[in-house]
Amino acid sequence: MEEVHTRSQQLINNFYHHQFKGGMYFNIPKTDYTLFVGVGRYANYDVTGNFKLPISTSETRLWEQMTINNQYSHIKIEHRIRLELRWINNDYKARLRYRLNTTLLINHATLLPHTLFVSCFDEIFLSNVFPRFESNRYYWGGGMQLTKQLAFQIGVLHESNFDKTGKESEKNYLQSTLQVTINNKKLIHHHTSNEKD
Repeated sequence: MEEVHTRSQQLINNFYHHQFKGGMYFNIPKTDYTLFVGVGRYANYDVTGNFKLPISTSETRLWEQMTINNQYSHIKIEHRIRLELRWINNDYKARLRYRLNTTLLINHATLLPHTLFVSCFDEIFLSNVFPRFESNRYYWGGGMQLTKQLAFQIGVLHESNFDKTGKESEKNYLQSTLQVTINNKKLIHHHTSNEKD
C-alpha cells in the first residue's frame, strides 16, 4: 500500500500539508483479521501559501495496526486499532488510535463493481503525553466502488483537537478519496479509506 495525501485551507489553494505513506497488509487466513505495518513522512507548512517554507512540523511515523471486519447483510463494521510511534521535530511521542467504521452497501449485499455505499466512523486518539485524550474525528460520506480496482468516496470529516491546557479546537473538512487497488485477487474491504492522518 502506498498513499500520497495533501491538505489545503481552501478548495484548491493554500496547500499546507503533505504526507507520503507506505506499508504492507497481512490477511490472517480464515479470520476477519488484517494486520498492517506502515511508515510515513509528514510535513506542515505555513497556511498562508502553497507549501510555503519553512516547514513548521516534520514527522516520521511508524505504526502497527489490527483491523477486524464483520459483515451483517448489507452492513460492514470495521474495528481498527493502531499504535503509532512518532518522531515530531525530533521529539518522540506514542499514540493509540481506535476507529469504529460502519458502511452500508446500498445496491448489493457485497462490495462489487458499481456498488453504492454510505459510510460513517468515529475515531479517538490517546497519547502517552498530556493531553492524554488528544483528538476525536467523525466522518459521514458516501461513494461508489467503480470497478474491482477503483473506488471513489466524498464526505465531511469533523475533527476536535485538544491542546496541553485542555482547550478544544474544531474544524470541518471536505474529504474526497480516490482509491486504486493494484493487486486484487478478490475485492478486499479496504475501500473505505477515510484517512486523514
